[in-house]
Amino acid sequence: MKPVPAALKLLPNAKKQLPYEGAKPMLRVTNDQIEDSKFLAKLLDVMLPELPAPKAKKK
Repeated sequence: MKPVPAALKLLPNAKKQLPYEGAKPMLRVTNDQIEDSKFLAKLLDVMLPELPAPKAKKK
């Protein structure tokens, strides 16, 4: 997960991890957290307003 303030608040002890080489560190979500649909929905709901708008594609 992108380490926006809302995600950091809900995942204060989450480890940061590189999802792939050259990427920025992201918050690692555990399998238990992924399987908890209520928690995952809440996490996504609070993160959405803090995420940047998609960049326009070049033609």
